[in-house]
Formats: sequence, C-alpha cells, structure tokens
Amino acid sequence: MSIILSDVPAAVADYIEQNVTIEISDVVHSTSSVLQPDEEATFTVTLTNATEGVRLINIVWDVSIYPPTAAYLHPFGSLTRPCRTEFDLSKPVLHADNTPSRLVIWPINGSSLGTLDPGQVIKFDDFSLHTKELGDATLRCHIYATVDQASLFPTDQPSSTVKHSFKVQ
Repeated sequence: MSIILSDVPAAVADYIEQNVTIEISDVVHSTSSVLQPDEEATFTVTLTNATEGVRLINIVWDVSIYPPTAAYLHPFGSLTRPCRTEFDLSKPVLHADNTPSRLVIWPINGSSLGTLDPGQVIKFDDFSLHTKELGDATLRCHIYATVDQASLFPTDQPSSTVKHSFKVQ
C-alpha cells in the first residue's frame, strides 16, 4: 500500500468527521423552565473517539452561537484554557469580561481537553452563555486536531526487513 503524504491533512479531517462524535447538550439554567433574555445558562460539549481509532492530540475547540445577537459566550479567562475569537494566535486571549459569540479554545498541551485516545469520551462541561434577545439560536462546535504519529506508526508492528551479506577478509 502506498501513501501519498499530501493526502494526510485531508485524511485527518476525514477521520475526525467520520470517527469522532461531537454532541452539545441542552442549554440549561436554574431561573425558570423557559430561557429568557438576560439569563445565564450552561451547556456541555462531549467528544467520543472511535474504539478502533487513532489518538488525537493538540485538539482545538471552535464553539459559536448563531445568530450572534441571541447570546454571548463567557470566555474562560484561564491559563489552561486560553481562548480567542479566531485562530490567529497573535490576537489577545479573551478575558472573563469579554462577550464573544465565538470561542476558539487552545487547551494547554497535556491537558485532559487536548488529547483524545481511541474509545475515549471527553466532557467539556464548563461552557456558559448569557442570553441577549428573544428568538431561536444555534450552538455549533467543530474540533481540529493532529493525529498522534505513534497511532499511525506503532513500534510494535512488524516491518519489512532487508538482508545484505558481506564478507570481511
């Protein structure tokens, strides 16, 4: 089997699309049974990797609300979960008093939110939002990740062996 290295980025995106399940919970709050303007609410995002899958590392979480006039997300303001409104790492990290409709979260390497092993489930249950006005809204989550090379090229797999004899005189 031959591998064309230029196909690897598309293969990783396809793997995530086909083998990682992303679920967003219901938006919940404790004020009333109906979510109203100017209320705080929370939700959870859950990732599930395929049991026979590969290990994903450097996970970036992209969570947004549409339309942005409906509500805003509360940034974490945390060193272990820095977030911005876009992928540009030169942009400033959001603080707790910012009111974005999009969070791009870059968990610190090695954190429980930055790695997803085969068969693993991650629950990111710290999301909160503030409603602004009446109407329907949609939460969206997309993840980006890198495949751990050890998952692709395990050292315990047999490989081809070549022999070449030589003579010392």
